[in-house]
Amino acid sequence: MLVWARVEAEDGVCPSCGGRSRRVHSRYHRGLADVSVAGQPVTLRLQVRRFFCDDLDCPIRTFAEQVDGLTAKHARRTSPSRAALEPGGQGGGASGGSAGDGGRPEHPAAAGACAARTRGRDGRGARCR
Repeated sequence: MLVWARVEAEDGVCPSCGGRSRRVHSRYHRGLADVSVAGQPVTLRLQVRRFFCDDLDCPIRTFAEQVDGLTAKHARRTSPSRAALEPGGQGGGASGGSAGDGGRPEHPAAAGACAARTRGRDGRGARCR
């Protein structure tokens, strides 16, 4: 199932300085895997805006809008989908997240070692991430 969506907020909030901006730099579509519905995989195609940060003291010049409770920076899964994959989550998965979804721990020791083995992108053998 494919769901198209966009944010209706008039402005974006800079993640670095907290300032609000209405100046849109660009737009792009972001694909996010969401929680399955009736056993069918759901993909969310979200139109995201990139804003200029107008604060001259802010270290970043542009930022992409995030949807609270749904998206995270660089994530490829929605927050509910990532929660379902975590240990003790609804999905019962053993992994802290898959590559590129923003849900993995920064250091393997932080999660008490890698519990899941996943197949690499090239499909050759399993490795711990």
